[in-house]
Amino acid sequence: LRALKFDRLIDYSLFALLSMLSVCTKDQAYGLIVLPTVLLAYRCWRSNHKRKVLKLLIPAVIGLLTFVFIHNILFDFAAFEDHFNSLGKSGYTPTDFTHESTVYYQRYLYLVSRFFRDINFNLGWPLSIVSLTAIATALLRKNKQHLLLSLLVPCLSYYVFFLSFIMYSRDRFVIPICLIFCVFCGHYLGELLDTVKQAYKAKLVVWMTVISLLVYSFFYGNSVNALMMTDSRYFVETWMSNNIDINATVGFVEKKRNHPRFQGLAKQTITVREVSSETLKAVVDKQQFSYLITSSGYTANRFPKDHKQYKGFEKLSDGSVYKLIFCHRTTPLWSLLKIDEPSPVEYYDPRRKTGNLNKINPEICMYEKR
Repeated sequence: LRALKFDRLIDYSLFALLSMLSVCTKDQAYGLIVLPTVLLAYRCWRSNHKRKVLKLLIPAVIGLLTFVFIHNILFDFAAFEDHFNSLGKSGYTPTDFTHESTVYYQRYLYLVSRFFRDINFNLGWPLSIVSLTAIATALLRKNKQHLLLSLLVPCLSYYVFFLSFIMYSRDRFVIPICLIFCVFCGHYLGELLDTVKQAYKAKLVVWMTVISLLVYSFFYGNSVNALMMTDSRYFVETWMSNNIDINATVGFVEKKRNHPRFQGLAKQTITVREVSSETLKAVVDKQQFSYLITSSGYTANRFPKDHKQYKGFEKLSDGSVYKLIFCHRTTPLWSLLKIDEPSPVEYYDPRRKTGNLNKINPEICMYEKR
């Protein structure tokens, strides 16, 4: 914004430096800066400054040198090459999902709806509505505030050059866009308060609305903290340390991040091992463990009912070999979040994975060998 407004070398240079630092910190940040870089280059070229070539060249060199030094390309090119190659393997390439035009359009429509759902999940309904109203107002007003509207350029850039490219959206992916939406939201509310400052009753109503909005949003955002502080895994962890016999063996069904910590059991020399969902049925039949633990973060709900892995969970829960001692999920102090559980649709289409927060406060089920 400063570079657009003042057309100064220092601002162009700082944009190049800080943008490249962000890209070198988190690769996907490149999506945010593609179109803003073009816009700033155009802004600089259209200026009447005598040294506009230098004003273009110096930031470009700063950005390039930052990239080269941060990635240590001069002294360890092999590591950079490995990092670059790993980026292509870490996600789903668009070609995997676009071999048929009808499939492509279906997936693209899903991407658009998921993109707005993720924004809504991050901000909550009140802030989402105000933000979209603010953006619509800024676009439709006669006297355009071009500097404010330029904030939509990195949003568009991120969507086109990152999300549309990988055809995938998640709650954490859209956080940069949410931050920009909040600027529109704050600007809109500030203008709204200015327009009613002479009318006492209207001012009071607007202030109360704004305060209610912010209070709700505070508790909405802090629902994550409330979930974390009362996470079910703390309860299960304590229960295991107090109730499991020293000679017992404990198996937990994929993935370790979905389960309680087992350090307490390890100190008691209790054997703890991970069990693959693929081999779960065989493990149950052989009665290999004294206890088996499942977590809603990774259980039968992830698989279709005719799937091999589903059969393992079904065998575990039928009560013939292992009996269910308890299923526990803590009720937090408050939670305004609606968190989707994993579902079989993710098995058929990995891009339909739900957000990260379903890893918090999972339902833990404890089974004991009969």
